[in-house]
Amino acid sequence: MKFIKHILFCLFVMALLVEIVQYAYVLPKAPELLGSFTDAPKPKLTLSNWMSGKYQDSLLKNFEATLQIHTFLIRLHNQIDYSVFGKINVKEVEEGKDRYLFGSSYTKAFLGEDFIGEQKIISTVKKLAFIQRELKKRNTELICILTPGKSSFVPEKLPSSYDLSKKTRSNYDAYAELFVKEGIQHVNLVNYFSKLKPKTKYPLFTQCGVHWSGYGATVAADTLFNYMEQIKKIDIRDFYDEGGEESLIPLNTDGDIFNGMNLLFDIPYHKMYYPKLIFKDDNTKTAPNTLIIGDSYIWSWINFYNFFPKLLDQKSAFWYYAAEVGWPAEPGKPLINAYNLDLKKEIDHRDFILIQCNESKLYNFGYDIVDKLFTVLQNDSTSFKSDRAKL
Repeated sequence: MKFIKHILFCLFVMALLVEIVQYAYVLPKAPELLGSFTDAPKPKLTLSNWMSGKYQDSLLKNFEATLQIHTFLIRLHNQIDYSVFGKINVKEVEEGKDRYLFGSSYTKAFLGEDFIGEQKIISTVKKLAFIQRELKKRNTELICILTPGKSSFVPEKLPSSYDLSKKTRSNYDAYAELFVKEGIQHVNLVNYFSKLKPKTKYPLFTQCGVHWSGYGATVAADTLFNYMEQIKKIDIRDFYDEGGEESLIPLNTDGDIFNGMNLLFDIPYHKMYYPKLIFKDDNTKTAPNTLIIGDSYIWSWINFYNFFPKLLDQKSAFWYYAAEVGWPAEPGKPLINAYNLDLKKEIDHRDFILIQCNESKLYNFGYDIVDKLFTVLQNDSTSFKSDRAKL
């Protein structure tokens, strides 16, 4: 027992020495930690804080958080847990076969564990059908986009603890069927990716990313813009791959799950491909005015590859989860709250309204925008008909 205490004491002293050396000689630091953390600001000394002991506790937490070696020790702890015990210290992340990382919410959705029931989905689709008809009267096209989750794309890579034979009807299954039945204009990228899977040379989902790959995002965008051209009978600006590059190093979101694990060592990756896109300059092409409502998958079409900034009208906008204007946005300034905007004015004169939803979020398709659009268009329907009758 005394021997163990001596070892622990020596390790403590060594940690302090490393901290001093790193501070004095500015040795290379471990990469910054990624993810969500609780701040530990330096406390303000007051008599009441001192007497209650809160100052001392807060100061200790601040000291621990600002130690140069703090980041290294966190990564070391996570690495030991992962390499020795197979434990991942990230909420709702699990490792499947061949080191494929999954978000458990995507797996839950794929297996049908979050199914909200047929009637709720039928109700939503009926409202979408009404919205689509009313928007067409205003020369605006509604397009719904179903985007795949990683679990449904590579179910064979899921952890062996999952019994795929017990998969039940999912929200996606119901929406995919009802969209066809009710004539909802949509792009089913879940189905399209599934068909492409045995044919594509490069991964549409990477081992350590939760979203589709950079390459997958370009394939999806090409499909979407072709559909928009067909529906509206327009010609949108062309783009092509000038010749990208293969890489074993993930870019952007292609390693987002792994990055959040905060390990010391990388996981070996499969080969990925990153297209080099060229957007043709052509003033004769149409840049449609588009309102996009969707989740984090949309960022791949803005930040990973700038499809929306390059191909859409400058008045276009992306409402992230229908709650805030994610794009366009001014750097360093708070995002605009979409709830404070006049929805009737926002949908006026749009060429397209796109509602994108990933499989894992289909329990709330459209993030409440469907009900809001339905109400606005229902209230506006009578006055709109009266105005048209006067023309």
